[in-house]
Amino acid sequence: ILEQFLNWRSRCAALTGVVVTVLVVAMAITAMPCSRRGTNRLTRCLGGYNLFWRVHAYWKWVFVLLLLHAPGRLWIWLFFPAMLVVLDRILLANRQRPYLVLLSAKTLPKDVMMLTFEMPQGWSYEAGQYVLIGWQGEWHPFTLTSAPEEKYLSVHIRAPSSLDWCSALRRRL
Repeated sequence: ILEQFLNWRSRCAALTGVVVTVLVVAMAITAMPCSRRGTNRLTRCLGGYNLFWRVHAYWKWVFVLLLLHAPGRLWIWLFFPAMLVVLDRILLANRQRPYLVLLSAKTLPKDVMMLTFEMPQGWSYEAGQYVLIGWQGEWHPFTLTSAPEEKYLSVHIRAPSSLDWCSALRRRL
């Protein structure tokens, strides 16, 4: 069996297949809400949302291992996702990202906090748009709750103690 796993003529297809399967299963398990939110003892101990990000950072290795596993057919599965990743990176690089000044942070009933930001010069938005709030190296999207005609931007964030990032942000502010 070890000879089949380490057969260089078949590019270690058996070994790369097993490793890819393990990585994809780990990504699927950590993508489940109970894993991301850390609602059970095991995922809370392992890091919850941070574990999700650490495991999903290996997506590039899945494609490298698939290239070793079956290079003749990989282009079918690599081309379109690769084009979407390239397009996403181009759009993200070209997007204007103004950094906002936090004016106030208020705690509201039912574990909700309201963050109010200064409106950047020349910036306009429509109802329903979102902003990315970054803290501790993580970025999370939140829907703007202020009206477009107001002079400030506001978001309301539900931050119960069971959520990692949001509750830590609430405690920090």
